[in-house]
Formats: sequence, C-alpha cells, structure tokens
Amino acid sequence: MTLVTSLIDIAKMVQMDLENTERQLETELKKGQAKRAFAKVERLQNKQKELRSNLDGFLTDFMSQIFSGLFVHRYRDCRPEIRSICIQELGHWMKHLPSHFLKDQYLKYVGWTLHDRHPEVRLKSVLALQGLYMIEDFAQQLELFTARFKNR
Repeated sequence: MTLVTSLIDIAKMVQMDLENTERQLETELKKGQAKRAFAKVERLQNKQKELRSNLDGFLTDFMSQIFSGLFVHRYRDCRPEIRSICIQELGHWMKHLPSHFLKDQYLKYVGWTLHDRHPEVRLKSVLALQGLYMIEDFAQQLELFTARFKNR
C-alpha cells in the first residue's frame, strides 16, 4: 500500500512540474515574434510532452496495476485489520491524487465496506469519506456516490 502512496507523491511532483512548464510555455508563446526564444519554446514543448507521457502513461498504469493486483484482493481479506488499512490508504490516495482515484471505479470499494461486519472497517470507511466530504471541490465528484450509497 505504501508503494502506491509513494507513487502518488511522485505523480504530484510530476504534475506540479508539468503545470509550471505549461505556464512557462504559455508565457513564452504570449511574447511577440521578435522577443520569443524559439529554442526555449521547443525545449519547453519537449519537456511538456515528456512529463505528460510520464504522468499519463507510466505512473498511472503502474498505480492501476498495483491497485488491481494488490488492493482488490486485500480489501476483502479475512482479517479486519488488513481491510481497515486498505480502506484508510484508499481514502488517503483519493484525497491526495483525486484526478486519478476520486472516480466511481475506486469509490465503490469505500461504499461496499460501509456494510462490513467489523465496526473497525466501517469506521475507516466513514473516516475516509469524511475526509473527502470536507473538501468542497470534491462535492460534485461525489454526487453519484452519495446518491448510490446514502442508504448505507
């Protein structure tokens, strides 16, 4: 689980670097033809493509593979401690990389564990959701989840 958490930290750094590069490129392109440094524009465009391919390709694929290879099997583990850790980490991932994890394909696991037979797992599910609902920007993304799981 901590491997995905580390990948999220790397993805956040790459995402910040990509945003900075895009701002620099936009600023450079706003300059007039005479003042524009074409070598710098080309370098920034190449860096932007590289960062985007790293973020959209390698990191996203790796996180998805780890999720489907590890999390999907461990969130149903026979030990409630392991299920609790899984849901707690998923809540952390959703909060720190919502562009990837705050989607229905991941939210459903939190919703399903709201009916777990052990109170510790249900508590971790509620705490994960509480952390998400406290962030106003996530409210719209959680509408479908709320409609589907509000009875639980």
